Amino acid sequence: MDFERVLEIIVDVAYSIVPADRLSVMVLSDDRKHMTIFESKDAKALTISSTTGVAGYVATTGEKVNIGDAYNDPRFNPEVDKSTSFTTRSILCVPIVAGGKIVGVIQAVNKSPSTQATVVQGATSAQFDSDDERGLEALSLSAGSAIR
Repeated sequence: MDFERVLEIIVDVAYSIVPADRLSVMVLSDDRKHMTIFESKDAKALTISSTTGVAGYVATTGEKVNIGDAYNDPRFNPEVDKSTSFTTRSILCVPIVAGGKIVGVIQAVNKSPSTQATVVQGATSAQFDSDDERGLEALSLSAGSAIR
């Protein structure tokens, strides 16, 4: 199976685990300076710096991040929103580890609205919960093995 097909499968599984508007797998380049974003919904690859934004923070620190209001978090980089005409509200991002090294991240954006929706800057947005976190963390373990 080719590498991009494996990444598409990972994203498809993520959509079945976490209700989100957008789910992405971002893979670090060999020199660790950039990440390539793979998405099954948009099916377009975009290269970003591995040191900026929430995904860059997670790729650098290895820490999971769960943000309810992206635009009020200093780690959030709105440039991708500007270039894609998308509005990010909530983010859940976990590292993908293979062979003891971070090789990328899985990021869920904008939890699909539920009865637990909260108001964030005048828009209705739901926060990712601990079940979502556990689901993406479990998937990241398999993703690490698949990517390796």
